[in-house]
Amino acid sequence: MESIAVFETQKFDLEYIRNEALKFSEERFKNEFRAFVNQKLKEHDIKSAKYS
Repeated sequence: MESIAVFETQKFDLEYIRNEALKFSEERFKNEFRAFVNQKLKEHDIKSAKYS
């Protein structure tokens, strides 16, 4: 029970936590994946893929 009591006294930076969680958003993943694929296509002189 001591662990719970200690945990409950902790203060959390909610803005920091939210910003960290946004790094894992679906939109960010799609954008970064698209950029990665397009970069690799460019490196191999292949026309960029168009995704919606």
